[in-house]
Amino acid sequence: MAILVLILALLLLVFFTKVKIKIHFRHQQDADEFYIKFRAWFGILHYTITIPVSKSEEDSPVETAVDSDEDDDSERTNQVSWRDLISSFDNQNELIEHVTGFYRVVRDFLGRVKVKKIDWHSVTGTGDAVYTAMLAGGYLGLKGSVFGLLSSYLHFTKLPSYAVTPDFGRMVFNTSLTCILQIRIGEAILAAIKLLRYWNEEKTKFRKLHPHRPG
Repeated sequence: MAILVLILALLLLVFFTKVKIKIHFRHQQDADEFYIKFRAWFGILHYTITIPVSKSEEDSPVETAVDSDEDDDSERTNQVSWRDLISSFDNQNELIEHVTGFYRVVRDFLGRVKVKKIDWHSVTGTGDAVYTAMLAGGYLGLKGSVFGLLSSYLHFTKLPSYAVTPDFGRMVFNTSLTCILQIRIGEAILAAIKLLRYWNEEKTKFRKLHPHRPG
């Protein structure tokens, strides 16, 4: 009995644990930086993912084509892709209905995400004073529009900080974006379950409506 109570207590602790996610991207000339940090329990648990943002063509993997018609056929019969679902819609209204269902699940999850901090600062210049001023003004307006759109989906606990500094003497584009999010593990798990359930329901509908198609 004591072990069962302990397990339930641990599950509840994990379910209500808040995770902070720090996303940082910086571009400055040839120096790029992009990483995502996860922190929980006051930093006792932490993990960092470093994402390479620049990659030469020589380092990119080369895909090789292998003739395997049988494997492709068996794989197609066991899987249903979003492309199959979209191509199966008979009219635009049906497509809108399916997209709306997915949108509601995602929006419900995003509404539970708290944005604790977001800073987006950039330096831009074209080498010409007039074009630099126009570019900086348009870029600043674009940032405002982006944050206006995000505010309808995410919960901002602090107003975003953003700016565009024009450099009239040279051609340059530097930008730095730092965002700190917070979400409970339990809410993320529930969102994943909802998405998985929605996906399975869509596959079931697809098979019923198109029994002779792959899937």
